[in-house]
Amino acid sequence: MLNNLYSNLFNQNDKTILNTINSSDFFNNLINKYADNNIDKLHILFLCRQIGIQIPDLIVSNDRNKVLKFIQKHKKVITKSLKNAATLFNYKENLIQLSSKTILIDEELFNKIADKFSLSLFQKYIDKKYEIRTFYLNGIFKSMAIFSQANEKTKIDFRNYDRENPNRLVPYKLPGELEKKLELLMNKLKINSGSIDIIYTPDKEYVFLEINPTGQFQWLSRHCNYNIEKEIAVELCK
Repeated sequence: MLNNLYSNLFNQNDKTILNTINSSDFFNNLINKYADNNIDKLHILFLCRQIGIQIPDLIVSNDRNKVLKFIQKHKKVITKSLKNAATLFNYKENLIQLSSKTILIDEELFNKIADKFSLSLFQKYIDKKYEIRTFYLNGIFKSMAIFSQANEKTKIDFRNYDRENPNRLVPYKLPGELEKKLELLMNKLKINSGSIDIIYTPDKEYVFLEINPTGQFQWLSRHCNYNIEKEIAVELCK
């Protein structure tokens, strides 16, 4: 009973502190807020459609037959997490992390799908010439091209890292018109920073995939000599 009382007290204190941190009136130089970790992926995709940013055709469904029709329409279909890709929980005094990457639905996987299941996101698979990771901070874009297509391990998702044969990574500049649309998207979401994933197709089209509001900038900064750490430090010191 006493442990439960202490636990409730700690939870209340945590919520009080987080509510204060999340208040834009309390801090003037925030780089996002804690609550932005729960950003709605579907809401972002619908905003992209309104703004004119190209996204893959998609469905959200819990019906096997509807998924089958979607596959028959597009031939190649992927599934990915509707929420954050990583989940943390405690199990037998160990901290466990489960992460879900983008998965291509082949015949073997489809045959394992039940008639009804939890609502899931399915998207048309987009052929790519290369992928682009962009770090955004208050109107500034730092981008990198990822040549993941040539490696079977990283072809579907570059996060299936090949440590022995890593992808080629080079600095990249997005078209100005696309940067303006992405900045409008960030403004509509009321977040001032994040990492954006984009596909550049063989047909020379830019297709938006998702935004990670927690950043993940170190990898990009190190390979492209962008010194993003300094940009963040300057922003926080204002």
